[in-house]
Order: sequence, then structure tokens, then C-alpha cells
Amino acid sequence: MTYQKSNKNKLQSPRTKLLYFIYCCHDSSLKDESGIKSKLRKALGYKSDGHFYHDLNYLLGSGLIANTDGYFKVTKKGKEEFDRYSANYNSSIVMVSTGIILIVYSFLQTVGFSMEGGIAVVGIILIIFGAGLSMVIRRNKPQVSLKAKRLLKELKRN
Repeated sequence: MTYQKSNKNKLQSPRTKLLYFIYCCHDSSLKDESGIKSKLRKALGYKSDGHFYHDLNYLLGSGLIANTDGYFKVTKKGKEEFDRYSANYNSSIVMVSTGIILIVYSFLQTVGFSMEGGIAVVGIILIIFGAGLSMVIRRNKPQVSLKAKRLLKELKRN
């Protein structure tokens, strides 16, 4: 995504939110049916049809999405825009889980098994680091409105 100045602006731009919305749909595709563009425009907070269509055409023209077989589908290039956030988020979950396991193991060792308390310290460090990383990643991913989240749930039900 080279169309914004900073990562924060880039991730929170309406264009990125539109791409992210389609990315979150089942199979990263959205049926191009009657009225869907109007619903999307309203749900994502676009002020005008022109701005929405400008962003949609940009995503199509840049190869981030494709309109094939009556569906807007996020391409491999489009999916790569969010892969790094998914990988980092998953890594932070693994770190927190590992930290919890180490603390539980350390506690069990303290209660009845013979083991030093050093594992608990490592566990606490992993939890703090993983939780901090998770918060940073969650804060920096595109934020879609509550209206857009409801529309996404409605589309997943159909």
C-alpha cells in the first residue's frame, strides 16, 4: 500500500478499510449484487459515492482486488497487505500461551515438584511481551465501524 504517507494513516484510510472489509468476508470475496456497494459505502462511512467508487476502482486497478464471476475477490497481492499483521498477532498469542504454561508449570513445581522458580520469571516476561505486541498489532489494524461489522455478519449469514 503505497498510497498514504504513514502506516497509521495508511491502515485507517477508507480505501484500506474497504480492502480489509472484503478480506474479512468469507473466502475473502464479496458478491457484487444489487445494493451491496451502497451498503458498503454507508457502512464504511464514505461521504460520497464518488469517493467510494474512486477507492474501489483504485483497488481493482492496482490488482489488490479483482471482479471475477460476479464477486469482488481479494487477490494474493491484496492478502499480502494484511499477512504481516496476522502473523504478528499469532506470534503474540503463542508467546502469551507459552508464558501461561510456564507459570502454571512453575507453580506446580513449587507446590509439589522440585524445580527452580526461574521458569515463572521467563513466563511472566513472555506474557508481558506477547500481550504488549498483541495490543500494538490490534491498535494498528484497520478499524471498521460497528455498521460495517454488522454488515459483515449479515453477509456471512447469507
